[in-house]
Amino acid sequence: VLDINDLSRYEVDEIIDMFMRQDYILASDSMQK
Repeated sequence: VLDINDLSRYEVDEIIDMFMRQDYILASDSMQK
């Protein structure tokens, strides 16, 4: 049985991690310019 709450929590963590990574990349990009 798949627990939707566990799945969505995992997906949210993945999405947050992706956005955090993107923010770090954008921040380092603007610092280099």
